[in-house]
Amino acid sequence: MLAPGALVIRENEPAMDAAAFQAYLVKDYADNPKATVDWNTDSIRVADAGEWAVQTGQYTVGALGLAGDGSDSGRFVTIWTKTGGAWKVTQDTSVSTTPVKK
Repeated sequence: MLAPGALVIRENEPAMDAAAFQAYLVKDYADNPKATVDWNTDSIRVADAGEWAVQTGQYTVGALGLAGDGSDSGRFVTIWTKTGGAWKVTQDTSVSTTPVKK
């Protein structure tokens, strides 16, 4: 789903290419084996020429942590590019909107 040269940005993490993001997902799954994720799209805007699109929305993650008692929610922006008839993600950015516990 990620295009060659894709850029993924997550809160409190360095920007990642596809290989680094794959490694991030493996570690994230190990740290959160019970996690559930739900994405909801608010809008998709496709360029007039049809070669790229911007998707925005919200996400909710439940059952975080080894005990599965944590949660998070936030917003995302994903840029898609159509190459060879297939849509691929060229940039994906998300940010948590859950207040930081003090």
